[in-house]
Amino acid sequence: MATQRGTRIQQGQGQGARQQPVDTQREARYWQEQSQREPYYSSGEFLDEYEPAYRTGAEGRNQYAGQRFEDVEDDLRRDWESNGGGATLDWSKARLACRAAWDHAGRTLSGESDRAR
Repeated sequence: MATQRGTRIQQGQGQGARQQPVDTQREARYWQEQSQREPYYSSGEFLDEYEPAYRTGAEGRNQYAGQRFEDVEDDLRRDWESNGGGATLDWSKARLACRAAWDHAGRTLSGESDRAR
């Protein structure tokens, strides 16, 4: 799989079929509304605490296109730390938010509805 700036090229699906990258701004807006509904969220926590994990998960869908979360988790953790993670959450909790964002971005790319969750 080759990656070009802003565009993900998926080989093996059709003949070099192109797929749009995850819209990380749209994902950020989604998590502003959704974060407090997530099962890992605890009362009194703030979106700012989770934001690096959400951003890492959404951006990871672009950066690690075609790979499984489990296969790139160590890379995602490093990315999360680079994105400012670790100040208030540890990875065990941030991982849940990162995975939720990774999964949501994947559903968005595949055209699945959030209602199917």
